[in-house]
Amino acid sequence: MRRVSAVVGAVVVVSTVVAVPLRSAGTNAAAEAAIRKIVAAENDGKAPPVMADRILWSGPMQRPVIGNERPVPAATAQIPLADRESTKAVLKPQRIIVAESGDLAYEYETGVITATLKDGSTKTVENAGIRVWQKDGGEWKLAAHFSAPFRK
Repeated sequence: MRRVSAVVGAVVVVSTVVAVPLRSAGTNAAAEAAIRKIVAAENDGKAPPVMADRILWSGPMQRPVIGNERPVPAATAQIPLADRESTKAVLKPQRIIVAESGDLAYEYETGVITATLKDGSTKTVENAGIRVWQKDGGEWKLAAHFSAPFRK
């Protein structure tokens, strides 16, 4: 429950800090389609473009990640990094809201992370999060990412 509260708190902070008028879902179909295309490519293993100077924080990390830094999982990770052979994440955008300016968007998502462990077994974790996308040089890039696993 604490992690879900942290995600909700992050949404409030991001929304308050950015403080831009938002278009209702579907009013900027081209922007939404572009972001969904990036997410689909990400689900196929391609890393999304990121703003190099922004904070990306996903799950139980020791500290926030800046730009393209490699995240350092915390000891509380549900699937310890040392136990993993490979990891596959599938994200499902639930809603994308684009700012009136057309250069900023919020993506509310759920997802499933499946890790194949070194012993051959698999472990799955469901999560939810919010991502902020910013248009830079005509390209949508990930500007912020906050997510947390669901506890079962």
